Amino acid sequence: MIKMPSKQQGITLYDGLIQLYETYSYSKEALTFFILKGKDGAKQISRIVKQFREHPPAEIADAAVETIEDYQSGKRTELLTAQQEVIDLPSSNVLKFWLQDGSWFAIRP
Repeated sequence: MIKMPSKQQGITLYDGLIQLYETYSYSKEALTFFILKGKDGAKQISRIVKQFREHPPAEIADAAVETIEDYQSGKRTELLTAQQEVIDLPSSNVLKFWLQDGSWFAIRP
């Protein structure tokens, strides 16, 4: 059971929130998307995904890319060891990049 901070404990709500983060961790999510319309937009999206698939980034925001999951090929690749394993999910045009700091991002048309 989570014990909530109170005035009697002499801590603020903010301090209590920080204690909860330190005890149970913290995660943050964000969704960013771009709409590219029409045939030209579809072609541009295909080129972008193809570029990421053929030339994946080595790092994003000063964090090294450690693992790439390609749901189209059904493979997960650990970049440090080049070890691959099968992803047991339906095939789809999605790439997921896991970063050294534990964060990840995905690209999908």
